[in-house]
Amino acid sequence: MSTMTIIVHAFVCSRIDYCNSLLIGLPKVQRSPNQSVLNAATRLIARLPKFSHIFMINQLHWLPLSARLELKILVLVLKSKLGVAAKYLIDHIHSTLSATSHQPLRSSDCHVLFVP
Repeated sequence: MSTMTIIVHAFVCSRIDYCNSLLIGLPKVQRSPNQSVLNAATRLIARLPKFSHIFMINQLHWLPLSARLELKILVLVLKSKLGVAAKYLIDHIHSTLSATSHQPLRSSDCHVLFVP
């Protein structure tokens, strides 16, 4: 099982994770083929029949496709906020500027990003 997990992770999961941030914002229907591939990979590792329930995701520590997409976007934003991402990402992600006043605003603690 461990050898099959390594092979599937190397060939299947790496291809699903490659450029998956382009799928953000698509409807669930258009992302479902990739989720089906993840489900099939899980069944292959566990040697389950085609229509069986998938219970191995907790043991494999795999996230569903929607959670993988969110995680990738959040990591890119965090890296750009910390200044360790590529320059073009750092240049495009900015915090909102609060109004200049003598008293601090509650909105300055929200860490909201500016959307152009």
